[in-house]
Amino acid sequence: MITRQYLRILAVAGAAVWALAPGAVADELSALEIVEKVRDMWRGETFHAVVSIEVTRQERTEVQRVEVWAEGEDRALVRVLEPEEDAGSGYLLVGEKLWYYAHEVEEVVSLPGFALFEGFLGSGLDLDELLRGTVAEHYEASFAEEQPAEGYKVVLTPLPAAPVVYGKLVLTVGESFVVSAVDYYDQRGKVVKEARVPEVFELPDRMVPRVWVVEDEVGERTVVTYEELAVDEPLPEDIFTLERLKQP
Repeated sequence: MITRQYLRILAVAGAAVWALAPGAVADELSALEIVEKVRDMWRGETFHAVVSIEVTRQERTEVQRVEVWAEGEDRALVRVLEPEEDAGSGYLLVGEKLWYYAHEVEEVVSLPGFALFEGFLGSGLDLDELLRGTVAEHYEASFAEEQPAEGYKVVLTPLPAAPVVYGKLVLTVGESFVVSAVDYYDQRGKVVKEARVPEVFELPDRMVPRVWVVEDEVGERTVVTYEELAVDEPLPEDIFTLERLKQP
């Protein structure tokens, strides 16, 4: 994978009261608090999902499926399910350490940290997005000058020396803290990638994006669909180990 996903991001709580009065957002919640609510509602303490990733470039479409287990911000296992030739391969993140397991040669390789920010399996999202959502820890959050009639628009500006390639991200967030859109800008202020959420999961205690559609400036398109999703459910105790990484 190595960049994808990404945007493991988002979701629910009632905020209609803040939308009733102009300027109330800034009085009640900071931009960073909104981003944190989005992230926390999406991820929870634990996260388990089966994800389909459809990548279209130059009129050719490829589909991969992966299974993801995550806990907190720095423990995750990603296993490739399809295509068949890659099945069993995967990624393990523990703290700042990242490993890749190549199933066909039964070899584990340590990867550099920047691999988190490369296009995962050739998609429009990166591994950091897939595992950590909005990656808010790398950005300073502020409100956009123009706010929607309902919900919020938040600008994420990279912190000094942050390991990111974008000049800024602009998140459109609904009243219940579900992200509906993310615009990615380069260092010159041009939109180079857009992500949209056409479908959400309605879980018992939250709403989260189910489908992400990501398109970049050259016409490449990625559709990420969460086929299965469980939040805040117990995970196997040994799931984030090299031994589990190498298991089929």
